[in-house]
Amino acid sequence: MEVTEYINTLAQEGGWDEDSKKAVLKAIGENPKAAEMFKRDVMARQDYSKNMDTLKTDRDAFEVTKTEQKENEKKWLQFHAELKAIEAQQNAAGGGGDPIDPADPQANPDDKPLTRKEMSDYLAKRDEAYVSLLETTVVLQNTHQATFGEALPVTEVKKFAAENQLPLQQAYDKFIEPRLVKKREDDLEVSKKASYEEGLLKGRSEQLSPPDAGDKGGSEFIHNVHATVTAKEGE
Repeated sequence: MEVTEYINTLAQEGGWDEDSKKAVLKAIGENPKAAEMFKRDVMARQDYSKNMDTLKTDRDAFEVTKTEQKENEKKWLQFHAELKAIEAQQNAAGGGGDPIDPADPQANPDDKPLTRKEMSDYLAKRDEAYVSLLETTVVLQNTHQATFGEALPVTEVKKFAAENQLPLQQAYDKFIEPRLVKKREDDLEVSKKASYEEGLLKGRSEQLSPPDAGDKGGSEFIHNVHATVTAKEGE
């Protein structure tokens, strides 16, 4: 920013009158030596202050990032410990004995925590699986609502999937199959009944038509009106 521009900004922000602004511009802006001193002593100091504020903001952001990193590392270590505990429970339930038994060549009580990359890869796969599960659930909810006019029984479907060790989509297909078969049968009965009633109405309409109605069809009243109009036209 040039000296004159800076002085104009000061004048505008400070509410100077026009004469005061012109006096300062003449005393500093039109004097090269005074302008150079003004740049060095006033404008440079303000720039330094701005730079210090920016540096402080960056430093504060760095401290926040460093704190978050420490918290994430703590979470990773805790997650690793929980994961090892779950694996130990699964091995014990499967008859594998104590997973940290030194007699087991596969066990190692001094296993190191997962690296950041390993943890990041694991979390990425977990998030991907979660998103896929969420998408499947939304599709099933919409399909179930459109088919049966009710909300998806999520708890029952999840329980069925766990008991039968099936993915959610396959579990839903098997879970809902009996109801779907019954619904198709009911829809077919309704369609047959509608067709039957439509046939009855059509038959009754034909019975009300006079024998000589020909292709005209319609009720006896309509044909009588038509005959009367035709007779009058002949007169």
